[in-house]
Amino acid sequence: MKLAIIILHFGNIEDSLGCIESIKKSDFPKERLKIILVNNDLNLISGSRIKSGMTQIQIINNSKNLGFAKGMNVGIKEALSDKDVSDILLLNNDTVLEKNTLSKLMDRKEEIVSPIMVIFGSTITEGRSTGLLAVLFMLNLQRITNTLQPESIMFPDAL
Repeated sequence: MKLAIIILHFGNIEDSLGCIESIKKSDFPKERLKIILVNNDLNLISGSRIKSGMTQIQIINNSKNLGFAKGMNVGIKEALSDKDVSDILLLNNDTVLEKNTLSKLMDRKEEIVSPIMVIFGSTITEGRSTGLLAVLFMLNLQRITNTLQPESIMFPDAL
């Protein structure tokens, strides 16, 4: 089973590249990852820089800025269409993960009953966070699909 990581991009491509680079350096098995980069920026993103060294990255270029909720919903819908995806993690594009963040999170996924917020040890250097300061919105699909329809895990469009 795979972990789908959805990253919503808007603005600084270097932030998104930093986020993806931290995922590439993760000790979590790459064959169990699916990264979905949803581009909410009007500038198209090409795959060469983003996908360098990692084939499990899918880029979805939206035709306009859909905002946070609708943009993430695009990624969630894509993840739900893949029968191999068992878990979904939503990340802000400026999130930089520690090497063991994904492994630790997935090791404890059975304890996750609802979306969680996790703050790992982190520091801020030159206005950029290291470690994890952002909210990890984690969904264990095996657990929730027994009681919920997939559409019910989407964000309301008004967010």
